Amino acid sequence: MKEYFTWHKETLQSLNEDNWVLYHYFLYRCVPADKKCSGTSDRLKAVPALLLLAYQAQPRRLLFFHWSRPARLEEFLMPPVGGMNWSLPAWLADKLNVEQQGPKYFFESKRDFDRFPQYSDAIARVKNVRGSEFYDRSRNKAELSFDQVYHEVWSILFEPAPAIAALVQQEQHAMQLEPGHYVAAHIRALYMSDTVDQHEEINAIHCARSMKPSWPIFVASDSINTTQAAVAYGQKQNLVVVARQAQGDPLHLDRGRDFLVKSEDWKGRPASDFYDVFVDLYLLVQSRCVAHGIGGFGRWASLVAGTLDCVIDHRKQNCSAIA
Repeated sequence: MKEYFTWHKETLQSLNEDNWVLYHYFLYRCVPADKKCSGTSDRLKAVPALLLLAYQAQPRRLLFFHWSRPARLEEFLMPPVGGMNWSLPAWLADKLNVEQQGPKYFFESKRDFDRFPQYSDAIARVKNVRGSEFYDRSRNKAELSFDQVYHEVWSILFEPAPAIAALVQQEQHAMQLEPGHYVAAHIRALYMSDTVDQHEEINAIHCARSMKPSWPIFVASDSINTTQAAVAYGQKQNLVVVARQAQGDPLHLDRGRDFLVKSEDWKGRPASDFYDVFVDLYLLVQSRCVAHGIGGFGRWASLVAGTLDCVIDHRKQNCSAIA
């Protein structure tokens, strides 16, 4: 990875409108021409595998991220100072016609990964990557696994955009949460069906509490009804349970407010309408432990944070019975 980061930086510094045709590119994109880009964790979770694919490609490829659906990725996450600059220059986006249909490449099976290094097109537009299995079978035995390297890789590629960082700090102050000194529960109540009435929040709270019994518990969910129920349960049980005082359910990046059906509700909204997803992500990341359920968002936050040593699946544990 260090070799690739150095090569990427040096190559990007010399890249210009005269010599760009000499290089090969690896565009991880989400644009209106794509019928589906999936949710936040599905879009971004595979970053270690993306780096490995770009490095192994023959010839080596410059990796860039490009979103315009529902907004530019840079509205939410930015390359950190001293990290890898993955932001696609506007002039190069025009040269590559990145918003057009063009070639796409899917990574959903072992065969897809194995044939990518010989992929002949100068531009590879990636739509879907399931990369942890590929990464772990491709690494040397002495190298860290996908899970172990994830936190460092993320910190080299991403930091929250200023607006997101400010909101995270504001929310922590409002909820009286000190980074690294609270636990979290993430509840996906609107994943494949509406499970709000099943009151998952009760077991999730007890699972979070089991990891650090005396610490405050932050609850995040795709359902405002679930977070409100969680806070009410905490008050009833004399537990410190907090949640963001949102005005509604957070928007899904691909579907807007329509979680459970295909929807074009994401269109025409300002980037700020989608801040909730990334604020919740970093509030989970800055907790010490996470109780997560179905969907990949909660566990992904633990990967970003590097806290997989303090994680529990509240869908698989009956923590309420223990409590």
